[in-house]
Amino acid sequence: MGILLAIENLSIAVGKKSTGEPLVKNVSLQLEEGKTYGIVGESGSGKSLTSLSILNLLADKLTITEGQIQFADKGNLLSLKKNQLQKIRGKEISMIFQEPMTALDPMYTIHYQLFEVLKFHKKLSKQQMYEQVINMLNAVGISRPEKVLKNYPHELSGGMRQRIMIAMALLCNPKLLIADEPTTALDVTIQAQILELMKKLKQQYQSTILLITHDLGVIAESCDDVAVMYAGQIVEIGSVEEIFDQPKHPYTQGLLKAVNSIGNEAQELYAIPGNVPTQDEFNEGCRFASRCPLVIESCHNNVPHLTRITQSHTVRCWAVEQEGVSYET
Repeated sequence: MGILLAIENLSIAVGKKSTGEPLVKNVSLQLEEGKTYGIVGESGSGKSLTSLSILNLLADKLTITEGQIQFADKGNLLSLKKNQLQKIRGKEISMIFQEPMTALDPMYTIHYQLFEVLKFHKKLSKQQMYEQVINMLNAVGISRPEKVLKNYPHELSGGMRQRIMIAMALLCNPKLLIADEPTTALDVTIQAQILELMKKLKQQYQSTILLITHDLGVIAESCDDVAVMYAGQIVEIGSVEEIFDQPKHPYTQGLLKAVNSIGNEAQELYAIPGNVPTQDEFNEGCRFASRCPLVIESCHNNVPHLTRITQSHTVRCWAVEQEGVSYET
């Protein structure tokens, strides 16, 4: 399978002429067709900013200062005109947002909002649109879809609204589905149902998924490959097996140690010391240096390179680089 989406050296800053360190710095990712790619990290790590930049949905105060986003045969998405990008949004690349109550318009029925997607992207009769919407609502596990179409978003439960969002995102059978924290606002039982549903629909519609989350359990259950982000930088990339079985970056190791200590009565609950730095606190070196147990002098003054551990496993860490082969800055 080929590369569907390639993010190359993406940097995002506040303001059009920002002179400080960017919020997101030199992020590079490659998504293979048919796979689920996860991005994991604490709140404020730049996960959502990275995903929103793909469809140019960043807030006005944020600017992409560097990089390219190559998608299928469309070229660099960042160089497309507004009307060209609108034709891709919802049709070839769709997004499931973190909170469906804010993503769905409270002023319109579910019927209106689902039909709008098809009206904009496809030339279908009303009957064809109705049949396609009903079939999709059935596919996402909504019973009595004819009745649900008449409802407004506030009349549905959180789990139902999320299913509606998934149905809306898949209506045009997109090549890429971006899911930004799709289970955060849901209880554990509904979370499991939504994740299982996404797996099933991915196979059925042969979509590629970019899954944004802070939950390592979701990553372990749903993803093929994963990138670990910290303070706006990629610090480790690898297959799920490599990241969970042989984590190399101290931050990744800390995340896994914290998760493994939960529910273990014989072990004290672990937390990574310190806090994620703000933009004003970014130094010239590794952004994890102030919290890292392996910190050395180079960490404060120089940004570590991405170091290849295996063909698919790379790490941004001076301690690891001394043992590996640097291939990218």
